[in-house]
Amino acid sequence: MSKNESSPSYSSITFEQEFKKALNATSFTGGICKLTGAMSSLLAIVFAVIAAGQGYGEVFLASLAIAAVLLVAGAPLIAFGTITNEQRKQTALLALQTWETQRINSPDIGQYLSRN
Repeated sequence: MSKNESSPSYSSITFEQEFKKALNATSFTGGICKLTGAMSSLLAIVFAVIAAGQGYGEVFLASLAIAAVLLVAGAPLIAFGTITNEQRKQTALLALQTWETQRINSPDIGQYLSRN
């Protein structure tokens, strides 16, 4: 271990940086789930606005109804994406906490390096 790594200021700065990374950890698949869940209803709303602009009132109302149904149908997918992101964040925080606890017990371990 180098001289800088054993100093308390280096350790606290590194821990703070890793803690911030863990708090901001997200999952790519979680983001895709959230985007996919919301995208279908947003496209139906855009289609409804275009239909209203063209003067198709019945299509406008039908598109708004379809958008509402798609939003309800996409809600579980949006929730799944949120759960995935939160799970990723909790896993990163738990890994950091475990590493720091072990580091206190055995200072030879060194600094935690996240996968991000």
